[in-house]
Amino acid sequence: HELEHDLIHLMYFKKNKFMHNLMMMGIYLLRPNVINPWIRRHLHFHHHKNSGSETDLEERGITNGEKWGIKRLLMVGDGMLAVYLRAWQYLTEPGKLYNRGLITKQDVKNVRLIGLVSYSPLGIATHAIWHFFVLFHLANASAWLVGAEIPWPNMVTAQLSWITPLVVVLIAPNMLRTFCLHFISSNMHYYGDNEQGKITEQCQVLNVWWLWPMQAFCFNFGSTHAIHHFVVRDPFYIRQMTAKQAHKVLKDNGVRFNDLGTFRRANRMHETAQAA
Repeated sequence: HELEHDLIHLMYFKKNKFMHNLMMMGIYLLRPNVINPWIRRHLHFHHHKNSGSETDLEERGITNGEKWGIKRLLMVGDGMLAVYLRAWQYLTEPGKLYNRGLITKQDVKNVRLIGLVSYSPLGIATHAIWHFFVLFHLANASAWLVGAEIPWPNMVTAQLSWITPLVVVLIAPNMLRTFCLHFISSNMHYYGDNEQGKITEQCQVLNVWWLWPMQAFCFNFGSTHAIHHFVVRDPFYIRQMTAKQAHKVLKDNGVRFNDLGTFRRANRMHETAQAA
């Protein structure tokens, strides 16, 4: 994720398009459950300009601003499930934002196009395999609990010979990594009532000790990502190396640390009504 993020900011092979795109493709193949990185670039640049706003589709896509409950918990680690569970919102919200003057008519078209193709091609296939695998085993477990057995057609069970190793080696680890990253990122960014353009209100440093198991799967993202909002040009390993000194500067300038009330406030900075 951090390599992809830095590539999105053109930190590696900026003048060598072949090598740059080769790295992007390699990372995409190793993380096939995510948004197409070339499409994500547009979302990410918009995120930097409009972090915490209703048009910040990158963070809202991973549940930033949603009130906490079973629905958000399910959506955090499964991007395609998040699309399914918010399908009506995806269809109607661009029009609402346009009617309020927050986006242009061209933006509406772009948002809907991004919504259609963002998980193409690898994300759609990967999630289809993952959902088949999970539902297959859930169905078998449910049948076992009631003393029954499902007579699956041979055509279905035959697919497990290649699906199971693919899930174990590639897909399941990526789903775990995605859950950890999205949990950290969606809760360290503020949403809705932060002052637009004020970087000190865009995110907090989230490095409380009990999040370390998740931090281990996203390269200490909660502790270092806030640095990136202030110094965009530095790659992820520089952020990690300078975190101790950077944290002092962030704290002196009003950036919050471990504001755990964000879970209760649906990622708002202040005590306001939660999102619907």
